[in-house]
Formats: sequence, C-alpha cells, structure tokens
Amino acid sequence: MLKNHKFHVKFHIYTLPSEGGSIDMEEDYVLAYRTEEWEPENPNNLKLAKTHIQAATGAIAKDLGVRRSMIMITDIYKIHNSNIIDEIHE
Repeated sequence: MLKNHKFHVKFHIYTLPSEGGSIDMEEDYVLAYRTEEWEPENPNNLKLAKTHIQAATGAIAKDLGVRRSMIMITDIYKIHNSNIIDEIHE
C-alpha cells in the first residue's frame, strides 16, 4: 500500500571542488513510501530501488536544483508524533 509520511533524511551532495565541494546535509520531507518496503531500522531501507529513496532523491534534487545522480541518501527514518513534545505556557 502506498502512503505518505514525514521522514528525516540525511544525504550527501557530490559537487566539483570549483562549485564548493561535496557536502553532507539533512532535512525533513513528506515522502510517499510502500508499506511493504519499509522495514524499521533496517539497512535495506537505503536501497536505490525503494520508493521512499526515489521520492527523497527527487525532492532533494528539486529543492537544490541538482541532478539526482549527485545525491546519495546516507540515512532515513520516519518522524513519529510521539517524538514531538508540546510546551505548555501558563
């Protein structure tokens, strides 16, 4: 089943030294993913053929204006609402 969820994505951008060199970055994205492909905390989640990796690579390429081939996803995980702490002001 195809679903959308918020993911935290860590990635590496490969560029020429004359363009500033390679850089590591991280960002949150809402990505489409297949429930049958997602395995919590599994290194197989980083396979290039998986839906969430393709969606993340496309979103990053669009945001940064680079080619998809210049991007390597190094880590990806879901962000759950239970990790959000709301501060209450009195």
